[in-house]
Amino acid sequence: MSKLLIIGIDGGTWDVLNPAIEQGCMPFLEGLMKDSRSGVLNSTVPAITPTAWSTFQTGVSPAANNIFSFSYLNRQTKKQHFSTTSTMQKTIWEILSDSGLKVSVVNLPMTYPPREINGYMVTGVNTPSEDSDFTWPKELKAEILEKFPDYRIFTLENMLRDFSGYYIEKITNKLTEIISQRLEVAKFVMKKQEHDVFMLHFQANDILQHALWPLLDKTCKDFDEKWQKFIFEKFYAKLDACIKELNQTFAENIKGKDFKCLIASDHGFEHHEARFNLGSWLVETGYTKLPEKKLSLKKRISKSLKVGRILKRFFKEQAVNNLEKKLKVRSEPIDYAQSRALAIGKGSEGFLYCFDMTDRQKQELREKLLDIDLPDPAEGKLFEKVLTASELYKTDIPEDFPDFFLIPKSGFTVTGNIKKGQPLFSEVLKQEDLHLGKHSPEGIFVLAHAEESENGQERSIYDIAPTVLEILGIELPDYFQGTPLTRKASGSGSEENISPKQNAETNEEDEEKIKQRLANLGYM
Repeated sequence: MSKLLIIGIDGGTWDVLNPAIEQGCMPFLEGLMKDSRSGVLNSTVPAITPTAWSTFQTGVSPAANNIFSFSYLNRQTKKQHFSTTSTMQKTIWEILSDSGLKVSVVNLPMTYPPREINGYMVTGVNTPSEDSDFTWPKELKAEILEKFPDYRIFTLENMLRDFSGYYIEKITNKLTEIISQRLEVAKFVMKKQEHDVFMLHFQANDILQHALWPLLDKTCKDFDEKWQKFIFEKFYAKLDACIKELNQTFAENIKGKDFKCLIASDHGFEHHEARFNLGSWLVETGYTKLPEKKLSLKKRISKSLKVGRILKRFFKEQAVNNLEKKLKVRSEPIDYAQSRALAIGKGSEGFLYCFDMTDRQKQELREKLLDIDLPDPAEGKLFEKVLTASELYKTDIPEDFPDFFLIPKSGFTVTGNIKKGQPLFSEVLKQEDLHLGKHSPEGIFVLAHAEESENGQERSIYDIAPTVLEILGIELPDYFQGTPLTRKASGSGSEENISPKQNAETNEEDEEKIKQRLANLGYM
């Protein structure tokens, strides 16, 4: 039985890694690929953090994990709740632990709250804050914060605060420091026991590509070879050095035994051109109703004094929004009783809930959506597909899943924003938006030290969980939906009839923290 080191590169794409290798900035990764099975790793639908990394860990579909985004709408209460491990199927970390193997995982998204494993867990994105119990066992948290007092978990709030704006050197330097610290934390955890499996996840790559994508993609009008070179030599060279050092440290940890190294990403990246404000469209077409009520005194005072217009001279728009919310002079209420459809979230994916609509009415809504033009009608329609959950996943569909998943053309995203009097399309602008790059379905994988090398494969993120278990000699559960990378692909990602777990209660204090962070970033 071989040992296994797993490295997650969030948003990793060959569109960036190949040029970085060609420019001599990632020699270790280049060497790993010479005796590997590697290629494109297709993501889940949608290709976003919560769905992809939960499937990565469980081998089943987003529907089977009851996770389609960072949050979901309770159809009965009309309240939003947040996706956590409470609804996920059994993870590979638990399966390996049940077999007596020693396992540790550091910084992986969708691991909060941490589950008990035969080793150590440090949770990643979707953790409310460093005040939360973000480790297994709980005692590990105090050890990490004592040794690394400035340790910070990426949250949607601090991503916005620290990385918005087109500040190239600042962003690159800060994220380079963060991956160096992640490596040191991983080495600290790794030395606590001899491992059969160890995973470290690098989130910083995703943030850098969101913020600075035009400088990395030759197809973008703002592409600049000098800045690309700077980012490659600063960040990607350091990432390569971290991968190398982690391999060396793992080899020492397992005392020179044979091991394989699996590198994978959750999705790829592409240029982000514009957002479509689906919430506004639903209001304009009458599917979503806003309450017809008089403005509050505070709101009337705010409008008469032009609070937002004055403050925006001095603060970023997001800070103004937060201030206005705290003063209770800004809101986007929905009349749920009168609304027939609702787009939740303010992120980048199109999720649509329908209320009290017949099948025929839903089909009419789908047809209207498919008929929406791009900003330049000559370029065609906005949506490539508008699909139901049943059309996406061949499994039982959780009650609180959306009725429709909207798949836009490349370069466009969809939000639930309601911006009355504003154009339906919002251009993505430098200095004003963190997401100059957007997710694409095509991620990466490298299985190094493989018995048979084969590059240029096209596989699915569903194939990762069975690959991990097969390498460790563990029998594959019959409900897994992928095929190990060591075998020929066969229907990877096909769905099985697995009943999703019921939603578990989430700590109210933690949920409030997550809710505030999503609201601060504009996801709610």
